[in-house]
Amino acid sequence: MRCPATASQRCRARPGARPRRRVPSLPGGGYRPVPGGGPVPPTKPRSFGPGAPAVAVTTGLALLVGGSIKALDVANVIDLGTSGNAVVWASAAVVLGLGILIAGLRGRTSGILGFFAAVALIVGGIFNVLPNGDRFRPQNADWSPVSIQQARDGFDITAGTGTVDLSGVPVNPPLRTDVVVPIEATASNLTVIIPDSVPVEVRADMTMGNLNEGSQSHGGMTTRQSNYNTGEPGATLIVEIDGTFSNVTIKEGN
Repeated sequence: MRCPATASQRCRARPGARPRRRVPSLPGGGYRPVPGGGPVPPTKPRSFGPGAPAVAVTTGLALLVGGSIKALDVANVIDLGTSGNAVVWASAAVVLGLGILIAGLRGRTSGILGFFAAVALIVGGIFNVLPNGDRFRPQNADWSPVSIQQARDGFDITAGTGTVDLSGVPVNPPLRTDVVVPIEATASNLTVIIPDSVPVEVRADMTMGNLNEGSQSHGGMTTRQSNYNTGEPGATLIVEIDGTFSNVTIKEGN
């Protein structure tokens, strides 16, 4: 028997009929029938980056262009002078920029290509400021202060290899007051020789570097304070070391 056509009347379920189930509403409205009556899991958000194939093609093309220009420069087919490395990195940045532009025309974001392009521009700028950076070699820089005042003035070294010999400082033990010797090392390999006739305190603040004291080695980010010759009388010779991307070795002896 059919239900009445009037909207004011309700149909009665036939004996033995199963009631119909309604699927819970999904985000955005509407219903969707699902086998078993369970709701459909939400759709995974779509990635708006350039996509792995586009990143691979663009990065490979940037390496190909940059490497080709460098090869032509080395073979003297073209002469880029002292700006060769800067041109190579700038060319790679241009290719990456084209990849970002194409991704934008497709309605996508730059993603990792933006990071690669920024790195290429930064490195190219460094080579532009330091055109002969690839031919740079660390220079020896040794320092042996011969007076208390020279020792207090300190020592700085950048991108080099050197030795700081404090054994020649005329400390005339016992010291009356503490003597502070500041040492700064950046991207260098430095050996510090300390005297054994006076108390010595080494204060080292290392950032991404290595501090070697005898058989002990401390790497990474470290701040240490070590004392030597504690049995000697008088004030202390304080060696303050500030090292960044450097390897510093402490040695004892006159």
